[in-house]
Amino acid sequence: MSSANVSTDPTDPSTYSKRDLLLLTQLLHMNGLIEPSSVSPSEQKLEYVSREWFDHASTQLSIQQGSLNLEESPSVDDICQLYERLLSQTPDCKNTTDLANYFYYNRMDELQSKIDAGKKKVSDILQTQ
Repeated sequence: MSSANVSTDPTDPSTYSKRDLLLLTQLLHMNGLIEPSSVSPSEQKLEYVSREWFDHASTQLSIQQGSLNLEESPSVDDICQLYERLLSQTPDCKNTTDLANYFYYNRMDELQSKIDAGKKKVSDILQTQ
């Protein structure tokens, strides 16, 4: 994927992969930011979460692969707006735990699809020999 097609809006969920969003929601959860009211600009832990998310090997891999076009960690306000947008786009999710579970299962489905595609490719190769 070329970086020209990648959104650079840090508040837009489509900017990030399922892996990126899973990591963010896990970091929020690990820091006790469970209820939407706790993910607010006044929450001091959000600066740490943002930095930890940006510096994480998984996020840096997304950046190196060109699927994430961020040059610095999102601001606290960006994280808050992204969180609100995630909740609004996933009506069954009411808090961070719900979001983390949602992205976990979506990521597992994504990985299973890749595994299945790899198995099919190997099977196709073996059948042609």
